[in-house]
Amino acid sequence: MTALDVGKYLTVKVTATNSAGSVGSWSATSGQITEVPSVATAPVVSGSATVGATTTVTAGTWNGLPAPTVTYIWYACPTVVGVAGPAQPTDCVSAGSTTNSMTWTAPHVGKFATVQVTATNSAGTARQWVAMPTAIAVATPTATPTPTATPTATPSATPTPSATPTPSATPTPTPSTPPGIVEPSLSGTPVVGTAVSVNTGSWTGASVFQNYGTTYNGFFVRNIQLALNLASITTSVDGNYGPQTRSNVTTFQASNGLVADGIAGPMTYSVMERLLSNAAQITYAWFSCATPVAASTSAPPASCTIINAATTSSYTPVAGDVGKHPSVRVTGARSGVTTTTHTATIGAVSDGSTPTPTPTPSATPSATPTPTPSATPSATPTPTPTAPAVTGQPAITGVAKVGQTLTAGTGNWTAVSPYQNSGPTYNGYFVRNIQIALNGAGISVKVDGVYGSATRTAVRTFQSQKGLRVDGVVGAQTWAAMQTVMTSLTKFTYKWYSCTSPITSSVATLPSTCSAVTSGAAATYRPVAGNVGRFMTVAVTGTSAGAVKTVFVPTTSAVVP
Repeated sequence: MTALDVGKYLTVKVTATNSAGSVGSWSATSGQITEVPSVATAPVVSGSATVGATTTVTAGTWNGLPAPTVTYIWYACPTVVGVAGPAQPTDCVSAGSTTNSMTWTAPHVGKFATVQVTATNSAGTARQWVAMPTAIAVATPTATPTPTATPTATPSATPTPSATPTPSATPTPTPSTPPGIVEPSLSGTPVVGTAVSVNTGSWTGASVFQNYGTTYNGFFVRNIQLALNLASITTSVDGNYGPQTRSNVTTFQASNGLVADGIAGPMTYSVMERLLSNAAQITYAWFSCATPVAASTSAPPASCTIINAATTSSYTPVAGDVGKHPSVRVTGARSGVTTTTHTATIGAVSDGSTPTPTPTPSATPSATPTPTPSATPSATPTPTPTAPAVTGQPAITGVAKVGQTLTAGTGNWTAVSPYQNSGPTYNGYFVRNIQIALNGAGISVKVDGVYGSATRTAVRTFQSQKGLRVDGVVGAQTWAAMQTVMTSLTKFTYKWYSCTSPITSSVATLPSTCSAVTSGAAATYRPVAGNVGRFMTVAVTGTSAGAVKTVFVPTTSAVVP
């Protein structure tokens, strides 16, 4: 068939022939020949690409039979679409409008206004992507400056006039700070027991949209599947609009009062889009830093270590944070793009105590006129300020006797964290940490920082184990479960030794006089008869001053029976 056949009906004449003659019969006609939509005149966008302004798009003109229905979805894209066409731009985020116009807001600044125009009829779908040529910007203020009044010279009483005052220069008005990007920051006083909070600035929740892969009726299949899961209809997020997805779309439509035909059209997707938009969220992870962080940074500061299970918008410092600087990793959307920042710190954590001032010694009393001098008063001693409690390196406590318990104290060291806060991220989480958590949960995967098919499959297994939505996507809920695993992996390690001679101070290298104790790998050890006359030490591995270290602690006295 050709374009000339569109709108017509097909019939066929069948003729049977033999030596005796022939006879013909006409079939019933087919349905009317339809035509898949195609663009005749491309849609055009117009308006101002500024915050508060409205951009509109024409429908264009479309070929197709039946006459196509035209729908719209607006996006904010990181790069401009140079030529209108059906090719899908990458990394675009839905701007929320499904009409022929869109009013832009501060989070869209720096992005390019882009609209997907879709023409649909019973024969199929066609679409065009059209964009404004310039990025969305903040409107330039037009306030007229009020010039400084020119002073009127007052004539001097003397014939010689005083110098004519030079009028103040008319200031160039400084426009008020535009409603652009305001980075997250901390507020509060970093004191033990007092909460420090995050101000999220102009950031918004990170989008859950997955705008890539195959489409169905102009909508990304992954987004359809994500919306079904958000509606508690478990669906594999694989980008395949197969029988499972179609059946689940039917269920979704029925539960939302829509025509239950399994076809995700504009009305169905508009309901799904609201679910996806409402799922956007900002996530947090708190860090304790040995040195201040002067300004927000996307890279994790080298002196910072993560605080396990601190994942809300506020954190209350504990005694172990004294002297450290709290910072928080915020993951959200800035100008429509998901991004991560580590906030600047606001000072070191204090214990909240007010130091006792050193009293001024009493003045030496004047000598009295009495012949017998008064006894010289004792000098009022200057009190020595109480030194803060200092806990040093790990050490052993207990009695070195057969059957008694020796305990390895950890001093002011902290447990070894399994986190590897480096390399690529996925949804704002370091991929290596995701992989470490998977291994910690007994799911073997290579820790290489690559979120490939093996890691995605392992995440699905983890989600299934934890009763989470199985989609292979590490979001806030999945990461929270992974952090629980990471907490279980955060620990000190110990190894006990018996020595023929004492160790008087901590050393980093095992002395040649010491040999390992079988099964001595816990924080405690009970000497046995074979240890009598020997000196016990333990190798403790923990974190000191932000670095993982191992130390062999000073030995006990010789073990007695």
